[in-house]
Amino acid sequence: MYKNKLSKAVCFSFIVYISAFMLVACGGGGGGGGGGGGDTTTSSATITFPPESSLTEGSTVTVHGTASDTENEIAMVRVNGVDATSSDNFASWQAVVPLRFGSNTLQVEIRDMASNINTNAAQVVI
Repeated sequence: MYKNKLSKAVCFSFIVYISAFMLVACGGGGGGGGGGGGDTTTSSATITFPPESSLTEGSTVTVHGTASDTENEIAMVRVNGVDATSSDNFASWQAVVPLRFGSNTLQVEIRDMASNINTNAAQVVI
C-alpha cells in the first residue's frame, strides 16, 4: 500500500512538473490569440500660442495648444513640467508656465491612455 501511494505521488508530481514546463514553453498559457500588441503610436501636439520668437516681460505665459491621437484619448499634457488643463479631453489645452529672464524653450510632453509618451510633441522658443 505504501508503494502504491508513493507511485501516485511521484506520478502526480511528474504531471504537475510537465504541465508547468509546457505552460512556460508555450508562453504562459494566458490570453487568447490575436495579432499585435495594441496602440503603440505616440500622440501629437501643436502650440497655438505663443508664436515662435514672441517677446514678453511677464514672469509667466499661458501656453495654448491642441493634441490628438489616432488610436486613444489623450491622458495628459505638460508644458515644461506644468500640467495643462482642458475641458475637452485635451483636444485643446492651456498651461500657465513660469518664465526665466531671456530665451525660454516651451516643450510639450503628452501621454495617451495606452501610456505612449511623446516627450517632445511640440516646441517653441520665446
